[in-house]
Parts: sequence; C-alpha cells; structure tokens
Amino acid sequence: MKIEVVNLTEENLRDALEWESHPFSCKYCIYWEFPEECIDPAMERKEDRIQKKLKWLRSTRKDFSNCGKMIYVNGKPAGYAQYAPPGLLPRSALSLRIIK
Repeated sequence: MKIEVVNLTEENLRDALEWESHPFSCKYCIYWEFPEECIDPAMERKEDRIQKKLKWLRSTRKDFSNCGKMIYVNGKPAGYAQYAPPGLLPRSALSLRIIK
C-alpha cells in the first residue's frame, strides 16, 4: 500500500471524495470559512460552493501559508484536512468564544 500526504492545493481539492447525497463532499462545505453564507447549504449549487472554498484556500495560503493536507492511498484520494488560525476560519472563532 502506497500512502502519500501532500499539501492541499486548488488542483487537488477537486480530487476530494464525493458521495451522492447532501452535502456531496467536504470540498463543498463552507461552514467553517463563511458561516454567514451557510444558511441552507442544500439550496446552493456545488460549483458555487467549491468556488468559495477555492477563493478561501487561495487567500489563506497567501496570508497564512499552507492550510491543509490531502492523502492519497495507492494513487486515489482518501481524504483531506484543512487548518488555519481562527481568524481565517470564522466559525471556529465563534466556537472558541462559546467554549470560553
């Protein structure tokens, strides 16, 4: 088994796994990045959502640095994780205030 972990990029984010029912893939989720826009995700088009996610990724890589990892197993995408300071993931900042 070959496992490869690479930096998350605009190109490989599109490789993220998809499934048939809502929310279809984490690559379309903007819950953490744009909480004010995440009102009824089922009503938004997938392409609009991934464009927002890609915009966030570009901006965050510019302002912060690498902000995620993609994992491939035997050359096929298996999952990804993203991370950034709370100021770049507004929903996490909201969560931190609730916890304190």
